[in-house]
Amino acid sequence: MATQRGAWIAWAGDLIAPDLYVQPVSSAQPWRFPISGVPTQISLLPLAERRLAVLWLEGSLGTATHLQCATLEPDGSLRRAPFDIGVAQRYSAIAAPDGGILAFTITDGVLSAVRLDRLGRPFSRQRLAEAAHLVAATLDQRDQLHVLWLRPSDGQLWQLLYMSFESALLDQSAPRLPAPTLLAVLRLADGAYFESLSISADSERLYVLWNAVSVSAEGESAQLAGLSFPLDAPLQSRALDLSALPGNLRAVRLLNVDSAPRGAPSLVGSLLPRQMIYGALTAQGVFRLGRLQAASNDEVLIGQAAALSENNALHLAWLAQDPQGRAMLRYVVLPRPQPSVAPS
Repeated sequence: MATQRGAWIAWAGDLIAPDLYVQPVSSAQPWRFPISGVPTQISLLPLAERRLAVLWLEGSLGTATHLQCATLEPDGSLRRAPFDIGVAQRYSAIAAPDGGILAFTITDGVLSAVRLDRLGRPFSRQRLAEAAHLVAATLDQRDQLHVLWLRPSDGQLWQLLYMSFESALLDQSAPRLPAPTLLAVLRLADGAYFESLSISADSERLYVLWNAVSVSAEGESAQLAGLSFPLDAPLQSRALDLSALPGNLRAVRLLNVDSAPRGAPSLVGSLLPRQMIYGALTAQGVFRLGRLQAASNDEVLIGQAAALSENNALHLAWLAQDPQGRAMLRYVVLPRPQPSVAPS
């Protein structure tokens, strides 16, 4: 997570001591928080009054995973101990305009929206869809909420569905939400699976990316695809030109720009085993593509995270593992990639 006042990195320990760690990049020591289970999919989000929220999925061997949330004071002290939000297999979370958090969970295929208040406490839940596999959400610069998800269809076919509404509707006990819009029907090859789904916005358009991974005896190969459409016209979508990107890009995500200056969304991904890729995405394609050598020749890249700050900076953090199994946490700040043409 990155803001004007600093940046923070969150990670989990190993299986023997799977504690949570949060480290301000300005500090030499992380904040450590013991937890009872194994954490995955960790998120850091800003709360009101300069507090931080840490969200993660926590589970033990053979048990269902639960979405947890803890609240930290600006000095790293625990304001609110981890709270169980509920069973969830996957989730996506974004900062809400009121200083709280909007979390979107998938539990046994059911997609729900959960509102967390300014202290990270859940106070409302709304069911959005009955069948979902991956979910992503963002706010545009008007604070309009955009949610999309993948739903299995017939055989190898999948539906990419989209919904947009004012986030304040989730405060109502029985909101009248719009019907979802079918953006595309996608076909997966035998043995393939969807690895990632992400969404972001500029001042005029929404951008959607998804990554499908094929598994064979020779290993894994990834294929990235995407589309964009005007903020108020999802049926006018067109495919994104991603030809500037290298093939087999993994862990791809679009960074939310709701709190950053106006401009094109930033794309970040991993080119295994040692490089990170970043660039600016517009309806015309990918611009200002950069490559970062994240690991030396005897190391491998095993995890990455990214954030935008309001001073037009791109913050990248990653883990590189050496042949002895030791993982090194590294961090760099780069100028936020901007396109050479205006977004449209």
